[in-house]
Amino acid sequence: LVSLFNPKGGVGKTMVATNLCAMLVHKGQRVLLIDADTVTGHVSISLGMEGVPTVVDAWRDELEGGPVVPFFDLASAHPSGLRVLPLSSSPIQTEILDPDRVAKAIAVARRSVDFVIVDLHPSYSALNRVVLDKSERILVPVTPDLPAIRAVMKLGDVAAELGMRDRMSLVVNRFNSGVPTEDIEKSVGIAAYAQIRSAGPVIVKAANEGRTLVGIAPRDAITGDFEILADRLLGLDAAQPAKAGFKLFGRTMAVRT
Repeated sequence: LVSLFNPKGGVGKTMVATNLCAMLVHKGQRVLLIDADTVTGHVSISLGMEGVPTVVDAWRDELEGGPVVPFFDLASAHPSGLRVLPLSSSPIQTEILDPDRVAKAIAVARRSVDFVIVDLHPSYSALNRVVLDKSERILVPVTPDLPAIRAVMKLGDVAAELGMRDRMSLVVNRFNSGVPTEDIEKSVGIAAYAQIRSAGPVIVKAANEGRTLVGIAPRDAITGDFEILADRLLGLDAAQPAKAGFKLFGRTMAVRT
């Protein structure tokens, strides 16, 4: 169970989530992507999926005598092979999403797949906290600009209080367009797990076509960045010493886990 979380929006959280999931599927993994951003979530839209069932709809049906549908069965299949499940299609009337019930349903779904990836809303809501508490790894997308870095610095303090700091790792998005990754690590005190380069046109093209980077641009450099990230989650980097670090201004920088 891997969550993507940052208390600041606009850092590419959903872009990282969708393309990481697609790369894991490409590598033969069974993946369920849960859009738990009940306010601004747009996973299904980014993947060109409209009218997909949501947890809110299913649980309302239950109240009216409908069947109990597990998360895995409720999820919709994307052409890439990824299964996608939004918690809600609207920020209104989400009170039915009891945090403990959501967490238990995710735990059940975890038995049917290799990875459950959860894209969380940028807040410290009760729902977010219970999912973060159950997550085995928390990826924190951050962009190399001061507002985003300061937000992660504050997150680090909150994470220590909540007992989840040791499960957090940075994913530096657009790493080649601002503050160096090494300086970000030093500032926030959290290790960089991966770097994703800037690639605006291809990302926009993929989103406009409802596709993923591995599907639309398998040979592009940014797609290779996602392959490295997926390999790290799969534990494959241990067998590939060349991927144990990344180049920064001509020298190799160790990646701490």
